[in-house]
Amino acid sequence: MSRFKPFAGFQKEFEIKIGPAIAAWNREEFAVEIREEVERILDFSFDPKETTRTDDGGYYFWYTDDRFEATLIVDDPDNEFPFDRIPVDLDVRSNLDEVPDWELVESLYDRLDALGKYYLLAMSHNSALIASNYDVGDKW
Repeated sequence: MSRFKPFAGFQKEFEIKIGPAIAAWNREEFAVEIREEVERILDFSFDPKETTRTDDGGYYFWYTDDRFEATLIVDDPDNEFPFDRIPVDLDVRSNLDEVPDWELVESLYDRLDALGKYYLLAMSHNSALIASNYDVGDKW
């Protein structure tokens, strides 16, 4: 049984939070790295015209086509555990009836996790913990 499928059924179903597990935090470098990894895994390129900076200097990438839409936001880490390790928000939604969101997001999560370079945490639309590759404690 899928870890993600039980949480399916809402417009904004899933969010993957990401952070570097190996390198020290550098927003500019990590923005380039994680953007390239997501593009490689999903086989697309974020449109530079759709790339903007957030109010505090972070990065906002957006993409859409017939297959899916993706939003990637790279900001500085929160001070609160467990979000202090995962300052990147990645939202991906399928635009294909035959590929449900949960399937697309679970595959992306698993492929990022297999790289062994990132802290990952997946949440449902209502912030329920779905998966994490590091200890987030018992008070989730």
